[in-house]
Amino acid sequence: MIFKLSKVFNKESLSLFISTGDIDSNLLLAFLGNIWSVIFLIFILVLIVSFFAFTFMYGDFLIQNIYK
Repeated sequence: MIFKLSKVFNKESLSLFISTGDIDSNLLLAFLGNIWSVIFLIFILVLIVSFFAFTFMYGDFLIQNIYK
């Protein structure tokens, strides 16, 4: 099947992508609306990274002190 670009992308949808000011304000409003979910995701990422860091530090401690 051959699609014409004029059927896929109409002028209204292209004007939305061309006007970047609207997209920036909408993204900012979406970020402020979901601020608690963003804080929660950052907290979960910090927990995961700290878990792997402490696991590596404990393994290094075992190698240096016990398995000599």
